[in-house]
Amino acid sequence: MSETADDAPELPAIADFGLFDVEERIAAESEQMATMLHEAAEKLKFLSEVYRKSLREQRRLVRLSDRTQLELQVANHNLVRQAAELKRLNEALQEEVTRREALTAELHRQVATDVLTGTASRRHFFCLARNQLEDAQRHGIPLSVLLIDMDHFKQINDRFGHSAGDRVLEHFGTLCKSLLRDEDLIGRLGGEEFAVLLHNTPLDEARNVAARLINAVEEALVVTGPANHTGYSISIGITQVFEEEPALDDALARADRALYLAKQSGRGCFRVYQDGEPFKEARFRTTSIA
Repeated sequence: MSETADDAPELPAIADFGLFDVEERIAAESEQMATMLHEAAEKLKFLSEVYRKSLREQRRLVRLSDRTQLELQVANHNLVRQAAELKRLNEALQEEVTRREALTAELHRQVATDVLTGTASRRHFFCLARNQLEDAQRHGIPLSVLLIDMDHFKQINDRFGHSAGDRVLEHFGTLCKSLLRDEDLIGRLGGEEFAVLLHNTPLDEARNVAARLINAVEEALVVTGPANHTGYSISIGITQVFEEEPALDDALARADRALYLAKQSGRGCFRVYQDGEPFKEARFRTTSIA
């Protein structure tokens, strides 16, 4: 049986279906989604660019750090090398300072000491004597002076040679240092002439010192060669240093006058200048050259 027109289903009305509304909604949502996707893409692009910049900066910092570390290593190596070099230079400088101090001390010793006899040099003797004189005058301490000369010393040089004369001078210097006190001062004034400044010693004691020196020299024999030896003698002039004397020159002049008389009296003896009286007789012994 066929359907009639009245039996056919009714189609909804276009207004009721809302097709255009759906399409508009879908289009709006699509546009909104596209906008969101675009914004998301822009954000991703921005983030990607930020990441790339950050990555480049990190790489730069890493390279900078590596370079800085290398530079620090090089600088540290240079510092270690420079420290070692500085230490070496400091040690060398210290050695040079020590060497120069030793050289200065040796030069001072050579200037202050007569190398042959070990006694004070002429210049050093007068320097030390001036200090002793000032100290003695300040404290009222008596000083006496011995002026000593070797007898016939030229004959020793002529007969045995200058090396033998040097041995005699050396022997006398050693002998004096063994007989005199530490506070006494002895110096070689030149050639075979010596001066002794006796500390805290009046004339009577100075006479005894002179006698001991003369006797000790008389008993000595000095080796001058493989089969040679010789004796020698000394003459001494003695005086006391006056309290008002500003220097030792006047006392040495008086002692020299006394020494001259000792030489004129036969040598191997001493004479004394005392209290304005030029010479006092003194014991003496004569020693001939062997």
